Amino acid sequence: MTLRMRKARDPAEEHRAATMLELFFDLVSVVAIAAAATGLHHTLAHGHVLEGVLKFIPAFTAIWWAWVNFTWYASAFDADDAAHKIGAMVIMAGALIMAAGVPGFFENESMLLPLAGYVVMRLGLAFLFWRAASANDREWHATATRYGVGLVVLQVLWVATYLTFDAPVAYGVFSLLFLCEFLLPTYAEAAKATPWHRHHIVERYFLLNIIVLGESLLAVSFALQAAYHGGHMDWSIAGLAAAGMVTVCAIWWLYFDEVHHLSLTTKTRGYTWVYGHIILFASGAAIGAGLAVMVEVLEHKAHISLQIGIASVAIPAALYLLGLWFIHGRFEHKGLQKFVLPLAAVLLLLTPFSSYGIYLIALVLVLTVIAKSSPDSTAHQ
Repeated sequence: MTLRMRKARDPAEEHRAATMLELFFDLVSVVAIAAAATGLHHTLAHGHVLEGVLKFIPAFTAIWWAWVNFTWYASAFDADDAAHKIGAMVIMAGALIMAAGVPGFFENESMLLPLAGYVVMRLGLAFLFWRAASANDREWHATATRYGVGLVVLQVLWVATYLTFDAPVAYGVFSLLFLCEFLLPTYAEAAKATPWHRHHIVERYFLLNIIVLGESLLAVSFALQAAYHGGHMDWSIAGLAAAGMVTVCAIWWLYFDEVHHLSLTTKTRGYTWVYGHIILFASGAAIGAGLAVMVEVLEHKAHISLQIGIASVAIPAALYLLGLWFIHGRFEHKGLQKFVLPLAAVLLLLTPFSSYGIYLIALVLVLTVIAKSSPDSTAHQ
C-alpha cells in the first residue's frame, strides 16, 4: 500500500456514479441517522418537545455535515486505492462511535461519545485531504492544505472546549465551532474550487434522500406491527400506517419528479441547493420519528396529546415542502406552480387542528403531487 495518490478526478468523466465504498459508507449514515431519529421519537413521546428538537438539530447536523464533506471530497479526489478506502473506513468508524453516543446525548446530554466520533470522522477526512495536497503540487495543493489544516485545528478546538468549559458556556463555544466548520469550505475553495462531478454529487444527494425517507418507511412498518397485535386488528393504527405510507410515497414523488437539480446558473444558487438540503434531510428523518410518535399516541403510551402527535408529522412534512421550494421550486417553477409547495406547507400546518389530521396530511400531499403534475408542469419539464 502506498500513501501516494493520483491527481484529482476529471469533472467531465463519463458514467461517473457512486462507488461500492460510498454505498457502504451510506450504511453507516443509516445507523447514525436512525439513532438521531430514535432519540427525537422518544423525547417527543415523553412530552419534551422543545428539548427533543434542540437535541435532534445538532445531532443530525453533525452526521449530515460529515457526510457532505466526505461526499464532496470523494467527488473530486476519490483515488479508489487502499489508503482512500482505509481513510473512508476510519470516518465510518467515527460515525458509528457518534451513533453509539446519540442515545446518551438525548438522555443526559453526555457529549463524550458523540464528540469523540465526530473528531475521528474529521481527522479521517483530514488524512484524505493531506493525501490530495501531496498529489496536487500546484493545482489544488493550497485548497486541500487549507481543508486538512483547518480540520485538524478545529478538532483540537472541539476537544479543548469539551475539556475546559462546562454548560452552558461549552454549548455557546460549540455553536461557534460549528459555524467555523461550515465556513471552512468557503475559505478552502477560495484558493481554487475542487473539481467535483455534477452527476456524481446529484446522485449522492438522491441516495441520502432515500435513506432519510427510509426512516419513515421503517416507522410505517412499526405501525403495521402495532396494528395487528395479539391476533386483533387496531384499525386506527392500521389507518395511520396507510396514511404514513401515502405520505412518504408522495414526498418521494415530489422530490424525484423535479428536474434540473443542482442547476448552476449562479454560484449562490448552487450553494443554496447544496446546503439547503439539510432542511429536507432533517425533516425527512423527523417525519419517521413523528409517525413513530403517533403509534405511541394511538396506543395511549405517549405523554402528549393527539394534536401534538399529528403536529410531529405535519411540521416536518411542511418543512420538507418548504425546503424543496427553497432549494429548487422558487427557481424552476413558473406561474401558479411556484406557489403550490408553499401553499401545501401552510395547509399541512393546519392539519393538527383536526382529529383526522394524519389523514389530511396524506390528502394534502397527494393533492400537491397532482397539482405539481398538471399538464402545465409537464410541459415546462
